Amino acid sequence: MSESSSESSTYGESSDSSGMPLDCEKKSQYRPGGYLHTGIGNLYESRYRIVYKLGFGYFSTVWLAHDHVENNFKALKINKSSRSFRQAALDEIDILTKIKKDNNCIHLYDNFEIEGKHGLHITLVTPVYGVSLAHVLDKGDKIPLDITKKCTIEILKGLVYLHDKINIVHSDLKPDNILINEPSKSLVKLMEGYSPVNPGEGPLLLNKNYKTLTKNQKKKFMKQAKKGYKVPYTDKLQPDSRRILLDKIT
Repeated sequence: MSESSSESSTYGESSDSSGMPLDCEKKSQYRPGGYLHTGIGNLYESRYRIVYKLGFGYFSTVWLAHDHVENNFKALKINKSSRSFRQAALDEIDILTKIKKDNNCIHLYDNFEIEGKHGLHITLVTPVYGVSLAHVLDKGDKIPLDITKKCTIEILKGLVYLHDKINIVHSDLKPDNILINEPSKSLVKLMEGYSPVNPGEGPLLLNKNYKTLTKNQKKKFMKQAKKGYKVPYTDKLQPDSRRILLDKIT
């Protein structure tokens, strides 16, 4: 079981480096049985440092984290804490552990529990993927016929693997549940520009409650928060066992 080094949170209206408002989950969902209060700079399992918010869904919030053990990046899906959400997460883990890597399906690296003030949150650790096919379609871009055919082949490969190899029938196939395999260029740029912080170093101001900081500490806090996190928010990620992966659309 893991505990956050702070109770900082990122719910409510947020903004990117340009000051544009971001689509965020409702503050009212941070309650018993709901989302975990967390934020950039928090460390879990002495290895996963939260770097950036990737998105949210009905079940969870999803975060980009730097893995200090493997010195790479992972996505943390932090589920809500009610009994029904915990059971759904356990069911998802059961499915994902049967899926082998590189089979056009979500890969699960790790899972652990976080004890928050609103309950126990089961957290899944996956690779960092790109946006959903629904996100691409929502932009209004037309996908060329040859790319559509390639996407169809990749989807069918994933479905065949689930059905023939591990006896799972996909019952919710839709654009929202189809992910581009590679993250966006802006997210790649963010990861390439990130300066890791060792878990053993003194606590970052990012790990403290902003409201309790002095005026000078607040200035340092903002400098720390901006370092490495200047890329505009572009990705929404909700990795789960229903997702099928596509090669990067170019």
